[in-house]
Amino acid sequence: MSQSVQNPADKHHYIPQFYTRRWTGEDGLLEIFEKEGAVISIRRGSPKSTGYQSKLYAMEGFEGEKAAAFEKKFFEPADTKAARALQFMEKGKHVYSRELRSAWSRFLMSLLLRCPEDMAVMRAEWDKYLAETDPKLEAYYSSIREEGAPATMAEFIESRDEASAQQRMFYTYKTFIDNSRIGNILNNVQWSVFDLSDSKHRLLSSDRPLIRGNLGEENGLWSLPISPTLLFMAAKDSRRLNAVLKLSPDYVVKDTNLRVVERAVRYVYSTDRSQARFISNRFGKKPEPRLIVGMFQRRPRIDVGAAIEQHKRIVARRQAEQDEAKESLN
Repeated sequence: MSQSVQNPADKHHYIPQFYTRRWTGEDGLLEIFEKEGAVISIRRGSPKSTGYQSKLYAMEGFEGEKAAAFEKKFFEPADTKAARALQFMEKGKHVYSRELRSAWSRFLMSLLLRCPEDMAVMRAEWDKYLAETDPKLEAYYSSIREEGAPATMAEFIESRDEASAQQRMFYTYKTFIDNSRIGNILNNVQWSVFDLSDSKHRLLSSDRPLIRGNLGEENGLWSLPISPTLLFMAAKDSRRLNAVLKLSPDYVVKDTNLRVVERAVRYVYSTDRSQARFISNRFGKKPEPRLIVGMFQRRPRIDVGAAIEQHKRIVARRQAEQDEAKESLN
């Protein structure tokens, strides 16, 4: 039976508890390696005590439950479904359900976009993006501006209340995570789980646990430790998965741990402290560029011409409907 993933309203986990729980012992705790500046500390703690930031996904301009709506209505149910998919894979079952495959794909994408740095970029770049107007955008705004509205689009953006701006920002943020193109690719590639119980070491995890390549290429591979002994893999070609399965468990664990630890920013997770030296020597040595930065850089401005034509069609249709309604009353 799946367990609902719940967080207090102001404690937003960017590394979900259902995931880190896989590294806990019989005491319900795991080893947490935490880096602040150049100092690495180690403590034994619960999944609840790590991988979160207070009010990380809070919508500014709202109070209480409304401020935490994105965490409550998006991440909480999304993580709960992903936890169900993980339970299937842990038992050696193939995930056939479209709903659960999509949930797991969404979870993988979220790991690339839900960290504190990602939200900092989202909030900063969103304001900049909206503030960037040009003559075409201003012309489009002028064509649809209603009487009494701000004279320019720039003034309109500046005049909007914070709450509505935040709602729009989080709607856009959701579309980044629910990217249909990447989601469809992930749903339709080959999935496999590699049992690495025979390795002399155990898999580690971190706050940057996903290892990704280009799934559009024949050798493209995504991988994620899903327990101390299990490695999830996704690839376009089953031959790529089979090639990994033929490697020695010791090699796969060492290579995976190296990548997971080198990309870590603040946290590394383990079942025990046997790999403490390995972690300390490699913690955060090769940080990975954040995906969200590239999304803003590549995101095109709206097609103003198409937008104007669409607006004209909407206005014409509404006028036709009004005229038809008047005729029916005569």
